[in-house]
Amino acid sequence: MGDFNDLLSNADKRGPVDHPSWLFRGFREVVVEANLVDIPLCGYPFTWTRRKGHSDQVEERLDRAMATQIWFDIFPQCTLSNAIASRFENSWLEEPDISHIVEQS
Repeated sequence: MGDFNDLLSNADKRGPVDHPSWLFRGFREVVVEANLVDIPLCGYPFTWTRRKGHSDQVEERLDRAMATQIWFDIFPQCTLSNAIASRFENSWLEEPDISHIVEQS
């Protein structure tokens, strides 16, 4: 099993510009040669984002775990869970209605 931070194809990316194929070609060749398979990802399909909320937002599936078929034979129900990261700004604590907003959420 391994933990990788790379793209296998442009299907692993959502954004205005495709990832150059030469950048993921070597990684894909190693994955095929080692007979590795992605451990299925449950949840949101992308694990990294840049410029969230902007028209040029980029999302990528950078974080992935892979294993061999032998590993899957031993752990057939294995999956990965992807929780969407949240962000907290300290300045929100200065908002006069913050307690009410938190109670209502």
